Amino acid sequence: MRHGLHWFKTALLVSGLAGFGSFFLFLGYGYFDPLHALVAIILLPMFLISMRAKADQPSLKPPNVTNNREWRIAQWGQLMFVILGFALAVGGATISIIGITHVFVPTDLGFLNTTPQHLAAHNDHFMPLIAHDRAGFGGALFSNALAILTTALWGINQGQRWLWWTFLLGGLPGFVAGLGVHAVIGYTDFWHLLPAYFAVVIFVLGLIFLYPYLMGSEYLENRNFQTGNHKVSR
Repeated sequence: MRHGLHWFKTALLVSGLAGFGSFFLFLGYGYFDPLHALVAIILLPMFLISMRAKADQPSLKPPNVTNNREWRIAQWGQLMFVILGFALAVGGATISIIGITHVFVPTDLGFLNTTPQHLAAHNDHFMPLIAHDRAGFGGALFSNALAILTTALWGINQGQRWLWWTFLLGGLPGFVAGLGVHAVIGYTDFWHLLPAYFAVVIFVLGLIFLYPYLMGSEYLENRNFQTGNHKVSR
């Protein structure tokens, strides 16, 4: 944002609109969480102020136009993150829809060894509360997925080390928490976790394929390039 990158502002805008918009999923499950609303109210002005920044630059550096081996491998890495972003978007939307409708999937009820009717009989507020958490998680996942997808489509350029670290440090907490909590509580049904396993494999492959391209020497700093009829050296 500080450097005025158009693609980055667009990615942040799309992701933020989806994230804040997901708050209104409560209309589907009937539970208005005042603390959730307070946090959204506090964060929304910060998001809107950040969108006031002018962003009309296509990239920090001109792209590498040489189709060398690193570039070809990076195309596979970019594809991995495009697939990951798309898959997480579908997953997030699906989780949100389930959250405002059925709340549980069959494997959830199998793990709990109960039925929604039995749970609701103990407390009328139980189902809306669980639905709130599930729909909120789906909305957050959808928001993050859009950030990954737009970044993978528009932001990858040679030597952008910060981007590789962003992918790594952004993804690790999600995967560690998502899979770790299932392991801790013993909810390890293979079919339930299969989408998460698939996402981890795609994530790791993407990082491996992009590493030489993003973390290697910057194109403009280590080789000469031509502008018109003049050679420019950095």
